[in-house]
Amino acid sequence: MIDQTLAPQRPLFLVQDAPPGEEHLAMLAARLAAHGPVHCLRAETVDGLQPVTVEGMAAVVVQAVRRVQPAGPYRLAGCGFGGLLAYETAIQLIGLDAPVELVALVDTPCPQGPQLSGPTSSHAQAIADYLVQRISVPIDLFVHAGPSDAPGAARDPLLGWGGLLPREMVRVSPVPGPSRSTQAADVDA
Repeated sequence: MIDQTLAPQRPLFLVQDAPPGEEHLAMLAARLAAHGPVHCLRAETVDGLQPVTVEGMAAVVVQAVRRVQPAGPYRLAGCGFGGLLAYETAIQLIGLDAPVELVALVDTPCPQGPQLSGPTSSHAQAIADYLVQRISVPIDLFVHAGPSDAPGAARDPLLGWGGLLPREMVRVSPVPGPSRSTQAADVDA
């Protein structure tokens, strides 16, 4: 779970995936704001353009994060593709010798595991081209406990992250309800 004693000290950066994700992320941000500052970020340049790679999108997010909070430790989170961007943002911040204390992913499969449900075509290409790397901090994975997206398919409780990271580096918290439709209402800070 998110350590609420840290929230008043440092902001939580919620990385948005795409315009359709804005509504559920805004509801989640409003709920989490009671525990400290929350900033919602999109991977867009100043001129409104979006890079085409996961690494490029995360680089834009790194710049935005550092404008708000010049030094770490940083707290990052995201849902679905936004979670993948939060993960890569953490990797880039760590690469800049900036400490990261929280990487929280909501319903974010590892790109080498089950695919993200419903990414836009540009996101599907970005995911296909992304070479996911190990991270040096644990991730908090919040997974909706609803039925699997594929009928009859067994659901991996680690959403593929166990194939990349040691099990002790992936802290899983089940979230009641189906994915996306109740994300904002069911995620408890």
